[in-house]
Amino acid sequence: MSKKPATDVPEWCPPLLADWLEEVEDEPQWLIENFLPEEGMTLVSGHQKLTRKSFTAFAATLAVATGKVIGPFKPTRAGHVLYIEEEGTKAPTKNRWEAFIRAYGLKKNKVDCRFAFRAGIGLDTEVWRKRLLEYVDYFEPALIVFDNLSFMHSGDENSNNDMRAVVSTLQLIRNAGTATLFLAHLSKSAGSDPKEDIDKQVRGGSIVVNGYDVHWALRNYVGEHAPIDLIVRYRDLGGRQFTVDWKMKHQKDSELLDEVTLAMRERYDEWDPRFSIECLAQLERGKAYGVEDLKRVWKSSRKAAQEVVDRLVAAKSIKHNKQTGRYEVL
Repeated sequence: MSKKPATDVPEWCPPLLADWLEEVEDEPQWLIENFLPEEGMTLVSGHQKLTRKSFTAFAATLAVATGKVIGPFKPTRAGHVLYIEEEGTKAPTKNRWEAFIRAYGLKKNKVDCRFAFRAGIGLDTEVWRKRLLEYVDYFEPALIVFDNLSFMHSGDENSNNDMRAVVSTLQLIRNAGTATLFLAHLSKSAGSDPKEDIDKQVRGGSIVVNGYDVHWALRNYVGEHAPIDLIVRYRDLGGRQFTVDWKMKHQKDSELLDEVTLAMRERYDEWDPRFSIECLAQLERGKAYGVEDLKRVWKSSRKAAQEVVDRLVAAKSIKHNKQTGRYEVL
């Protein structure tokens, strides 16, 4: 077969498969280990006001912008972050940032983050798409956070046609080498049903959910001050589950926050051997529990609770008091 002159090579010419395979890393590349992929799209969803989505995004931002470990977030490198905030009010937002910075011993001028507050950004407009891509080209940010997606477009969020332009902007940013973290609320109906799939609970058209690489599903079906659950779902890997623990210290005689810290405890499925270890860690040494008590503490079925008890007795981590019928933690 004759070859055409090199001058006839088309403007668009993808690499040979062998070349592409040679260039790509064998393992997934993370900006924050096991949470935030490099050059990926990460969705954060949760019940409004009850799951602290913005607090979680603040913690992830500070981890990347400083290169320091913030709670469970372990960055693989430091990088520039753009945080876009379209909801909330100035004073409380300032207080949250400063409480995080104090708690983790950070210096404001060492946090490599630009903060756009109520800039009126529209991800479905050509003007803002151009501005954001120019920003990416100039600053080469490691991460851009969009808080909250509901306020960054003028279309019908339930319409895939309207949301296609929003997702397209996020994809262009990702393709330019920047990770995106975008926050979304839950629908009023599916969001309150714990039996519904976490993806189907997210408010709006399915195109938004279909576009993510990782989904942080923060859930609280009980109410204020109840424990927050986090399910991390990956497009290409098995999921993980956590219990989120926020510690908030208030300023003396004030509602203002002085310090905010984040911790997460990983949870395992009932069939996983590590589930017993996790369950034991939740018990108080020297205290006695009945099976019904343990069922509530571990959020498990009675059958699973009894199986864990039997394993812990066999391991001599707890003992059965035959007189009371309860189990004492050794």
